[in-house]
Amino acid sequence: MIPLRPLSPSLARASRRLFSGAACALALLLVGSSSGLAQHGQIPELLRQVEGGVALAVPVDDVTVLQAPEPDLRRVYVYDTAAFDVVTKIYGIDGSTGRVLGQIDTGLLTNIVLWDSGRKIYLAETWFKRFSQGPQDDFIRCQDPRTFSTTCDFDIPEGRFLVMTMPQMTDVTTDGRYLLYFQFAPEPGVGIVDLQQQRHLKTVPVPDCYLVFPSGPRSFFMLCREGSLLSVSFDERGEATMRHTPILRPAEKHFFDTPAFSRKAGKVFFLTYDGDVFPVDLVGTEARFGKPFALFSDAEKKEGWAPGGWLPAAWHRTSNRLYVLVDKRAPWTHAYPSGWVYVYDTTTGARVQTIKLEHPATSIAVSQDPEPLLYGLQAHGGTLEIYDARTGAFRQRVTELGREPYIVLTPEEG
Repeated sequence: MIPLRPLSPSLARASRRLFSGAACALALLLVGSSSGLAQHGQIPELLRQVEGGVALAVPVDDVTVLQAPEPDLRRVYVYDTAAFDVVTKIYGIDGSTGRVLGQIDTGLLTNIVLWDSGRKIYLAETWFKRFSQGPQDDFIRCQDPRTFSTTCDFDIPEGRFLVMTMPQMTDVTTDGRYLLYFQFAPEPGVGIVDLQQQRHLKTVPVPDCYLVFPSGPRSFFMLCREGSLLSVSFDERGEATMRHTPILRPAEKHFFDTPAFSRKAGKVFFLTYDGDVFPVDLVGTEARFGKPFALFSDAEKKEGWAPGGWLPAAWHRTSNRLYVLVDKRAPWTHAYPSGWVYVYDTTTGARVQTIKLEHPATSIAVSQDPEPLLYGLQAHGGTLEIYDARTGAFRQRVTELGREPYIVLTPEEG
């Protein structure tokens, strides 16, 4: 190996400029040459001829793309909405180790659906013909959770609702056959996509209702603005029948648009801005309203305690515990981060645990394994903090997760 001698500052700058130009020339050589210069271990003479007698040995490395492990229930996905940029990112993270396993580049306000214990990933996406303008192009994409590569890509009619991402704007039916997405233009509706045939089946017009909660192989519910739920069922052609339930939400109560929902259990927990929980069981076309319970005492409410965040609640199915982001807050700051997580037994409505977060979180999620992890996402810090959900003990922190990540998702078993 040729010994290297120290460079003066001026010569070092000149060498860097020369090396930059040489690297560009090398790229052209590697693309256009048929003489074998790009074979592993060979160094083009161009990179040896550097001013000052300095020899640069830069072999062309073999490149291998590694696969992530088989996904488990601790795999967690963080979606960076990037303040409404047209190009966004999804990060796949091993919750046990905090290791970032891969990244998916996506479009504007993408909706993510995890199916089959996270072995399948579906994305409802939007791009534009001229990057950030021009005709809108909506489509469904399938991603491999081990290679993070695309396995399917097919078109749907344009009109997918482009709003700050809410997980229940898109989901799959309980058997995984159909994907359902909310459409806003030219009229409110739910698009039904046949995932087996990879085609759009039909868009069902709906009244003034939104969010999609699958309740069977060909049925789902929606939340309506006057306070009822809409029960929808459809046949193999996409022809739908629907009816309203009795009123669930009192007129003076305002629900978060991002409730805790389990497709596996058919259970949804609606939270109000002032801290009441309305549980609902969804089975086929039937909705059973549970007994509401309060997150806070009257004294705590007077002190200003209330839930808050973008995804303020997560439910752990086997322990039947509801995790809720809370803090002392002024009215109408319900989307602001919170520094505490209160935990409730949803059978009794009793508070059973209090967790003080290292830093306030915008969104939370819980892994669905027997020893669950609690994930707290800081939107404006691009950081995911991981806790032991049973003890509240802090475990680790994952940083540099994009520009403004708001969504954190974990898979359910099955």
